[in-house]
Amino acid sequence: MSRPIISLGGKVLGERDEHSLFIVVEGLDGSGKTTQGTLIAEELQKKGYEVVITKEPTATSAVAQKIADALAKKIKVEPKELQELFTKDRETHVNELVLPALKKGKIVVSDRYAFSTFAYGSLHHDEAWLKQLNGRFPLPDLTLFIDVTPDECLQRIGHRGEPQELFEEKKKLESIRNAYLKVAKEFSLHFKVIDGSGSIEETHAKSMLEVNRLIS
Repeated sequence: MSRPIISLGGKVLGERDEHSLFIVVEGLDGSGKTTQGTLIAEELQKKGYEVVITKEPTATSAVAQKIADALAKKIKVEPKELQELFTKDRETHVNELVLPALKKGKIVVSDRYAFSTFAYGSLHHDEAWLKQLNGRFPLPDLTLFIDVTPDECLQRIGHRGEPQELFEEKKKLESIRNAYLKVAKEFSLHFKVIDGSGSIEETHAKSMLEVNRLIS
């Protein structure tokens, strides 16, 4: 049995296995989203599901290194070009990994996806342009936004002892968080806000509650 793959723009892209799921974990830098995505994938694997865990931006596309250098502030890339690079990277990611996995009935858990472009891209670009740029990509079955205040995120980033990346500034993160919350309302049927201010275990429990609701 199969069911349709619906795009972010509302169009049918093709068919997928009826048992497949596409789950995305979003959040500000330092929110703990990567940890939560890993924990979700591991728990689903323990339950017997075939899970593909992945992330954006990827490390393997033709533009991946340029994105990494731009985020690390090793090179300067104009905001419009940066969003176009993210989209090119996403196209490779979707076509070579996400869609094939969904067609085989697997669960895909991705650390970041198109909603990162909507939120981070909103610092410099019109919402309509960002949506047009990404409208052809599949809509996730569930997106979890791990909501942590910018102050807490920056504190966590500081504890890593790593240089701050391009978007890791308080004012930028405040604006990005507001953009995420706006997206959460727009895509409310598929987008859940998770309070990430507690412990890793507490946040995981809240996240799995939404994942289990989706599966059931």
